Amino acid sequence: MSLNIDVDITQANEELEGLREAKRSLEKIIDDYVNVGNKMKENWSGENAYKFFNVKYKRYLDRLRGANDELKKLIKDIERTIDYIIEIERQNVGIVENQRR
Repeated sequence: MSLNIDVDITQANEELEGLREAKRSLEKIIDDYVNVGNKMKENWSGENAYKFFNVKYKRYLDRLRGANDELKKLIKDIERTIDYIIEIERQNVGIVENQRR
Protein backbone atom coordinates (compact mmCIF):
# COMPACT_ATOMS: atom_id res chain seq x y z
CA MET A 1 0.00 0.00 0.00
CA SER A 2 1.15 3.51 -0.59
CA LEU A 3 2.29 5.54 2.38
CA ASN A 4 -0.56 8.04 2.02
CA ILE A 5 -3.19 5.29 2.10
CA ASP A 6 -1.51 3.65 5.13
CA VAL A 7 -1.52 6.95 7.02
CA ASP A 8 -5.13 7.68 6.06
CA ILE A 9 -6.29 4.18 7.05
CA THR A 10 -4.41 4.41 10.35
CA GLN A 11 -6.00 7.77 11.11
CA ALA A 12 -9.43 6.50 10.05
CA ASN A 13 -9.06 3.49 12.36
CA GLU A 14 -8.08 5.78 15.25
CA GLU A 15 -11.13 7.95 14.61
CA LEU A 16 -13.27 4.83 14.32
CA GLU A 17 -12.07 3.67 17.73
CA GLY A 18 -13.10 7.08 19.11
CA LEU A 19 -16.59 6.54 17.70
CA ARG A 20 -16.72 3.07 19.23
CA GLU A 21 -15.78 4.55 22.60
CA ALA A 22 -18.49 7.19 22.19
CA LYS A 23 -20.99 4.42 21.44
CA ARG A 24 -19.96 2.50 24.56
CA SER A 25 -20.37 5.69 26.61
CA LEU A 26 -23.79 6.34 25.10
CA GLU A 27 -24.86 2.77 25.88
CA LYS A 28 -23.78 3.29 29.49
CA ILE A 29 -25.77 6.53 29.65
CA ILE A 30 -28.83 4.70 28.31
CA ASP A 31 -28.42 1.91 30.86
CA ASP A 32 -28.01 4.40 33.70
CA TYR A 33 -31.02 6.39 32.49
CA VAL A 34 -33.17 3.26 32.41
CA ASN A 35 -31.98 2.20 35.89
CA VAL A 36 -32.75 5.62 37.37
CA GLY A 37 -36.12 5.64 35.64
CA ASN A 38 -36.96 2.22 37.04
CA LYS A 39 -36.07 3.35 40.57
CA MET A 40 -38.16 6.49 40.13
CA LYS A 41 -41.12 4.44 38.92
CA GLU A 42 -41.02 2.41 42.11
CA ASN A 43 -41.28 5.53 44.28
CA TRP A 44 -43.42 7.86 42.23
CA SER A 45 -47.08 7.55 41.30
CA GLY A 46 -50.02 9.66 40.25
CA GLU A 47 -50.86 11.81 37.25
CA ASN A 48 -47.53 13.67 37.23
CA ALA A 49 -45.61 10.40 37.23
CA TYR A 50 -47.75 9.08 34.38
CA LYS A 51 -47.13 12.22 32.29
CA PHE A 52 -43.43 12.21 33.04
CA PHE A 53 -42.80 8.54 32.23
CA ASN A 54 -45.11 8.25 29.24
CA VAL A 55 -44.13 11.54 27.64
CA LYS A 56 -40.83 13.08 28.71
CA TYR A 57 -38.97 9.99 29.90
CA LYS A 58 -40.03 7.84 26.97
CA ARG A 59 -39.32 10.60 24.41
CA TYR A 60 -35.83 11.19 25.78
CA LEU A 61 -35.09 7.46 25.98
CA ASP A 62 -36.25 7.03 22.37
CA ARG A 63 -33.93 9.86 21.31
CA LEU A 64 -30.98 8.28 23.13
CA ARG A 65 -31.68 4.91 21.54
CA GLY A 66 -32.12 6.54 18.12
CA ALA A 67 -28.77 8.30 18.49
CA ASN A 68 -27.19 5.00 19.50
CA ASP A 69 -28.66 3.28 16.42
CA GLU A 70 -27.40 6.06 14.13
CA LEU A 71 -23.95 5.86 15.69
CA LYS A 72 -23.93 2.09 15.15
CA LYS A 73 -24.84 2.59 11.47
CA LEU A 74 -22.14 5.23 11.07
CA ILE A 75 -19.51 2.91 12.56
CA LYS A 76 -20.54 0.08 10.24
CA ASP A 77 -20.47 2.41 7.20
CA ILE A 78 -16.99 3.64 8.11
CA GLU A 79 -15.75 0.08 8.66
CA ARG A 80 -17.08 -0.95 5.23
CA THR A 81 -15.53 2.11 3.62
CA ILE A 82 -12.13 1.39 5.18
CA ASP A 83 -12.33 -2.24 4.02
CA TYR A 84 -13.29 -1.07 0.52
CA ILE A 85 -10.37 1.37 0.33
CA ILE A 86 -7.95 -1.33 1.51
CA GLU A 87 -9.28 -3.76 -1.11
CA ILE A 88 -8.98 -1.18 -3.89
CA GLU A 89 -5.42 -0.39 -2.82
CA ARG A 90 -4.53 -4.11 -2.82
CA GLN A 91 -5.95 -4.45 -6.32
CA ASN A 92 -4.01 -1.38 -7.46
CA VAL A 93 -0.77 -2.79 -6.03
CA GLY A 94 -1.47 -6.07 -7.84
CA ILE A 95 -2.06 -4.24 -11.13
CA VAL A 96 1.18 -2.29 -10.79
CA GLU A 97 3.14 -5.46 -9.96
CA ASN A 98 1.65 -7.23 -13.01
CA GLN A 99 2.56 -4.28 -15.24
CA ARG A 100 6.17 -4.44 -14.04
CA ARG A 101 6.48 -8.05 -15.14
